[in-house]
Formats: sequence, C-alpha cells, structure tokens
Amino acid sequence: MKKLIYIFLSTLLLSSCEDQYTDDKVNSLRVEVKALREERQYLDDIIRTNKRILSNINSDLTSKRVELAALYKPNHKYILKISFKQSRVSLDIFEHMKDSMNAGNFEIPVDMEFYNSVEVGTQLGGGFRAGSFIMNGSFSNWDFRVEDKRIE
Repeated sequence: MKKLIYIFLSTLLLSSCEDQYTDDKVNSLRVEVKALREERQYLDDIIRTNKRILSNINSDLTSKRVELAALYKPNHKYILKISFKQSRVSLDIFEHMKDSMNAGNFEIPVDMEFYNSVEVGTQLGGGFRAGSFIMNGSFSNWDFRVEDKRIE
C-alpha cells in the first residue's frame, strides 16, 4: 500500500509540474505572438509609408520628364549669329576701308548638335581666295566666325 501511495503522489507531483511548465510555455508563447503581431503591424505601417513616398516620387519624376521633354521639343530654334569680313594684304587705305564697310553679320537656324558643338568665337570657314589671286592678283581671305548664340 505504501508503494501505491508513493506512486500516486509521484504521479500527482509530476503531472502538476507538467501543467505548470505547459502553462508557462503557453503564456510565453502568447506574449511572443503578441510581440510578433505588434512588430508586423509596425512593419506594415512602414511599408504603407514607403509606398506612399514612392508614389509621390514617381509622380514627381513623371512631371519632371514632361518638363524635360518640353525643353527638347523640336519647335525650339537654335540660332547662331555669324559675322563675316574680308581681309586683304594691301597698302591701299581705301581697300581696308571697303573691307570694314562690307563686313556684316547674319543669323541662321541650326540643329541642336551643331549648336552645341560650336562656341562664340569659333571660326567656321573662310580662308585664302585663290581665284581672286589668280585673276586679279589680290591677296585676301574671308573670315566667318560665331558672334553670338541663342535659343528661341
């Protein structure tokens, strides 16, 4: 009989320990689940905020693309102001006066690539006039330079 009481008490003691251990474990798991739910809610809030920010950035980017496209519309005119003059090797003051009075300038529209490839002061053409030298014995050359640039 003593043995039976001893077994009964041992079983009772062990079963109550298991219940206590199980209850503690369940409670700790409940606390952990609650903490994980709060963390998930916090992360969901961050995701919603980041999606809103990304949406704003995308709309800003779209508007900037529209503005940029407006800047590069083909209806923009790239204008170069070209100056030209003739220079000659002569001791005749009237020839030099004539060259100065005949100097001028004009404006021409150009494409964007050419506009970007030249700077103010760039010599575009000209050079020695071989035909005038052969026919008239005149040493002269033309000078074409970019005087100004603008976009309309």
